[in-house]
Amino acid sequence: MNEVLVRIPGQKMKFFMELMQQLDLDAEECSTPAIPEAHITEIRKRNKTPEGQEFLDWETVRDDFVFEP
Repeated sequence: MNEVLVRIPGQKMKFFMELMQQLDLDAEECSTPAIPEAHITEIRKRNKTPEGQEFLDWETVRDDFVFEP
Protein backbone atom coordinates (compact mmCIF):
# COMPACT_ATOMS: atom_id res chain seq x y z
CA MET A 1 0.00 0.00 0.00
CA ASN A 2 1.24 3.50 -0.79
CA GLU A 3 0.68 6.66 1.18
CA VAL A 4 0.39 10.20 -0.13
CA LEU A 5 0.42 13.48 1.76
CA VAL A 6 -2.03 15.93 0.21
CA ARG A 7 -2.66 19.47 1.41
CA ILE A 8 -6.35 20.29 1.01
CA PRO A 9 -7.78 23.80 1.42
CA GLY A 10 -10.30 23.88 4.28
CA GLN A 11 -13.27 24.66 2.06
CA LYS A 12 -12.58 21.57 -0.11
CA MET A 13 -11.91 19.07 2.67
CA LYS A 14 -15.47 17.76 2.92
CA PHE A 15 -15.61 17.19 -0.85
CA PHE A 16 -12.22 15.46 -0.82
CA MET A 17 -13.18 13.10 2.01
CA GLU A 18 -16.47 12.23 0.26
CA LEU A 19 -14.55 11.51 -2.94
CA MET A 20 -12.14 9.22 -1.09
CA GLN A 21 -15.08 7.37 0.45
CA GLN A 22 -16.76 6.94 -2.97
CA LEU A 23 -13.51 5.57 -4.38
CA ASP A 24 -13.32 3.17 -1.42
CA LEU A 25 -9.94 4.53 -0.39
CA ASP A 26 -8.71 4.58 3.17
CA ALA A 27 -8.42 8.26 4.06
CA GLU A 28 -8.29 9.83 7.46
CA GLU A 29 -8.24 13.48 8.31
CA CYS A 30 -5.24 14.61 10.27
CA SER A 31 -3.52 17.85 11.00
CA THR A 32 -0.01 18.81 11.95
CA PRO A 33 0.04 19.62 15.64
CA ALA A 34 1.16 23.10 16.55
CA ILE A 35 4.51 23.35 18.29
CA PRO A 36 4.05 24.93 21.71
CA GLU A 37 5.68 28.36 22.03
CA ALA A 38 7.64 27.15 25.07
CA HIS A 39 9.29 24.47 22.91
CA ILE A 40 10.20 26.98 20.21
CA THR A 41 11.71 29.29 22.82
CA GLU A 42 13.77 26.46 24.31
CA ILE A 43 15.11 25.37 20.91
CA ARG A 44 16.08 28.93 20.03
CA LYS A 45 17.87 29.21 23.39
CA ARG A 46 19.75 25.95 22.83
CA ASN A 47 20.75 26.92 19.29
CA LYS A 48 22.59 30.03 20.47
CA THR A 49 26.32 29.74 20.94
CA PRO A 50 27.26 30.67 24.50
CA GLU A 51 28.96 34.05 24.56
CA GLY A 52 32.72 33.76 24.16
CA GLN A 53 32.49 30.11 23.15
CA GLU A 54 32.71 28.71 19.65
CA PHE A 55 31.50 25.42 18.28
CA LEU A 56 34.24 23.03 17.25
CA ASP A 57 34.14 21.56 13.77
CA TRP A 58 34.01 17.81 13.19
CA GLU A 59 37.63 17.54 12.07
CA THR A 60 38.74 18.98 15.41
CA VAL A 61 36.74 16.62 17.62
CA ARG A 62 36.71 13.47 15.45
CA ASP A 63 39.93 12.07 16.93
CA ASP A 64 38.51 12.35 20.47
CA PHE A 65 36.02 9.58 19.67
CA VAL A 66 36.99 5.95 20.02
CA PHE A 67 35.50 3.72 17.35
CA GLU A 68 35.52 -0.01 17.96
CA PRO A 69 34.80 -2.33 15.04
